[in-house]
Amino acid sequence: MSPESRLRFELTMETILEKNRALGACVVLRRPSGAHETFCFGTARLLGRVPVTEETCFRVASVSKLVMTFGALALVERGALRADDDLSACLGYPVRNPRFPDAPVTLRMLLTHTASIRDEGNYGSRGMQNGCTLRELLENADNWLPARPGEAFHYTNLGAGVAGAAMERAANRPFDDIMQELVFAPLAIRASYVPWPHRAPVGFGQRLQHALPHPHPQIQRAGAFPGASPIPLTPSAIISAPPGG
Repeated sequence: MSPESRLRFELTMETILEKNRALGACVVLRRPSGAHETFCFGTARLLGRVPVTEETCFRVASVSKLVMTFGALALVERGALRADDDLSACLGYPVRNPRFPDAPVTLRMLLTHTASIRDEGNYGSRGMQNGCTLRELLENADNWLPARPGEAFHYTNLGAGVAGAAMERAANRPFDDIMQELVFAPLAIRASYVPWPHRAPVGFGQRLQHALPHPHPQIQRAGAFPGASPIPLTPSAIISAPPGG
């Protein structure tokens, strides 16, 4: 990149950040040859004037639902899950919209937000409390739309949690281990789906199988995205979560 091009890019980024009232950003420009440049802008904290560096973590919220989908489809490719099977057999209890007890809920529906599950019931209240189980939430009619599963789109965080639990049951492994093996390691992405640095305490994954799953993919380096060939891990870390947040 020429000095003139670099200057134009930096001025453009500063304008974008100012327009969107963003504190900072870290951007990687990658050429088809594999060569890349990293640009850091602004601050990493609201207070303290901590500058953004290549090691700064950014939260990308529900972008991680897409990342989780790569892991789910990898299990489908391996035959551990089926996209259109009734999830009741996988989770070990009935997964049904109480208004449509004859309609199975499938992984495909969860990944496409057409399972008729909704967040507007008690997911944001009871679902955030200790002791609440996924089964309890799914048995509550308030967490379902008055629509037959598969027939209506409704964006949901709870549905992503159900998909994560199904993945753990199918693979009999913690969610983070599944994602490490099937998505992050092959793409050379330094990442983790737990809120602790890189690894969860013993038993974290098993907790997800029985309670409300909140797998949190953490520390994905910017620029190393699914579908792209691996690149050196120089860009910023990204914190994300499949259900959102």
